[in-house]
Amino acid sequence: SRGLGAMMITPLLAALSFAGAGKAPLAARPRALSRMVATPIPMVPTAAPTTVEALAPEDQWVRKVDLDAFRADVMALGRRLKDEQGEEDVKHLRKIVMWSNACGLVGVLTSVLPLNPVSVIALSLWTFSRWTMIAHHSCHGGYNGHSERFASQRFAVGSLANRARDWLDWMLPEAWNVEHNNLHHYRLGEAEDPDLVERNLALLRSMPLPLPVKRVAVAGIASVWKWFYYAPNTFKQLKLSEARRRGEPLPEGVD
Repeated sequence: SRGLGAMMITPLLAALSFAGAGKAPLAARPRALSRMVATPIPMVPTAAPTTVEALAPEDQWVRKVDLDAFRADVMALGRRLKDEQGEEDVKHLRKIVMWSNACGLVGVLTSVLPLNPVSVIALSLWTFSRWTMIAHHSCHGGYNGHSERFASQRFAVGSLANRARDWLDWMLPEAWNVEHNNLHHYRLGEAEDPDLVERNLALLRSMPLPLPVKRVAVAGIASVWKWFYYAPNTFKQLKLSEARRRGEPLPEGVD
C-alpha cells in the first residue's frame, strides 16, 4: 500500500545520510519524514568507510553511486507517497482488521472441537496478520495523520485495553517499537542489528554437529522463537533504551 511504501523511506534515508561523508544525520532532515518512525531514540550510526580501499571487493560499486542524486530521488518519492495517502488507505486497513478479527473469532470458537486444521489455520492467520500487516505498518507510522487509532503514538500502547484490542502478542508493543523500528531498521544487516540471523545462530553453526541435526535444531527454534527469544530481547532493548535516556551506565557485559 502507499502507507507501507511511504513508511519505508525514512530508514533508507538514514542509511544514505550515514553513507555520505560529512552529511547531516536524519534528525536534520525534513520533519514530515522523521515523523514516520515511531518512538525515535538517540542513535549512534555505525562508522561508514571513508575510502574506497575500506570497501570489500563486492561493495566497490558503491563508489560509482551518486548518493546526493539518489537521496534526492528517495526524498521526492517519500513526499509523493505521503501526499497520496488518504482515507482510502485507512478503509483498506480497517478491512484487513475485520478479516483478521474474523479469523481470530473462528479460531477461538472452533478450538473447543477435537484437534482440527480450521482452528490452527484461523488462529495462525489472526496472529500473523495482526503483526505483519496491521501492527507493523501502524507502528512504523504508515497511518500517522490519517487515523488516530492507528497512529504510531497510540496503536496498542497506553493501556492493557488498547494492547488487547490492537495487538495482543508475546512482544510488548513499546519494546518492539524500539527494537524493530530503530535498532533493526537503522542497522540492517550490520553487526549491531539485533535481528541479524547470521550472528544470532553463529553458535549453532560452529557446533561440530551433522547438518541434519542442525536443521532439526533450527526447526525447534522456529517453533518457540517468538516467546523464547523475541519477546525478552525486545523488552531488554526497551530497558536499555530507557537507561540511555536517563544517562545511566549499562550493566557490564550487556550489549
